[in-house]
Amino acid sequence: MPNFETITKSLQNYAKNPTIKTPVGVFVGGTSGIGLNTAITFARVNAASEFPTKIYLVGRDSSKAIEAENLIKEVNASAVVNFLKHDMCYIEQAKRVANIVKNHESKLNLLFVGQGGFPSGGRSETEEGIDRKVAVCYYTRWQVVDDLVSLLAKAAEDGESARVITVLGAGREAKAETLDITDFEMKNNYSVMRILSDTPAYNTLAAQRFAREYPKVSFIHTSPGFVTTSVFRDTAWYLRPFLKFATWFFAVTPKVSGESHLYAGLTAAEYDHGAHMLNQKMDEVYTEAEKESNKGLFSVELQEALWKDTERVFNLAISRDASQ
Repeated sequence: MPNFETITKSLQNYAKNPTIKTPVGVFVGGTSGIGLNTAITFARVNAASEFPTKIYLVGRDSSKAIEAENLIKEVNASAVVNFLKHDMCYIEQAKRVANIVKNHESKLNLLFVGQGGFPSGGRSETEEGIDRKVAVCYYTRWQVVDDLVSLLAKAAEDGESARVITVLGAGREAKAETLDITDFEMKNNYSVMRILSDTPAYNTLAAQRFAREYPKVSFIHTSPGFVTTSVFRDTAWYLRPFLKFATWFFAVTPKVSGESHLYAGLTAAEYDHGAHMLNQKMDEVYTEAEKESNKGLFSVELQEALWKDTERVFNLAISRDASQ
């Protein structure tokens, strides 16, 4: 387990001699919490790079974006910060984000996707026909990854770091045998518990699938544990005392979590390619034997079944947008 001193030293050593000439990072859900603090750390450790660090922050709140840019500029005055105001409940908006980045960049070093909050309430579909919580926890994340993976592959080909981080629930995924492969969208059997267990499973399955397709790029699914962010602001009232208690005793600060996530997303050599499911201590949740077993969540057949259905959902969502 890398302790925080190891993580800090790794980042400090990198900052003394950054290996990326023009670092490019995209942070979806990057105007607050873990996403923002990972972006700030990304800017800070690359401050001595040969050319300015380029950062894209994706969110819905322009005022938060201004605050975020100011914080980034404090640690890297030459950083170029671009705010993309988009609602990541929508596949069409996710594709717009990716298209903007592709129109301006030829490569990408870090793609961080961490949009969404703690799920509560019943099913609520967007005009695209997808539940908002399922969309932000899985579909829009992997639409962005699918559209931007070619830029990550280009960075990897050039010998630069190329990693994806999706922050959700590595280690608390539903077991493969409990997944309903006829209802990945959760249209027929919807519950908050399915959101909390099935969408982490989808992220782990997708990370494995993309790692096979792009072996030089790293796909990392993390579970941040309790972090002192506003992620629980929309939870049911009866859950708040428990969450408040857990936050008091077990939570880490967004700054600590951001540095830990950048360690995984940039400087940790053991995560420079392949698929990795990491807990809040940045330890692997699964053994290499489990990941190579072709069983459960590591079944290639299940990964492909999910992705085939995911592409169907993508295409249907875009067709609905086009018809409006």
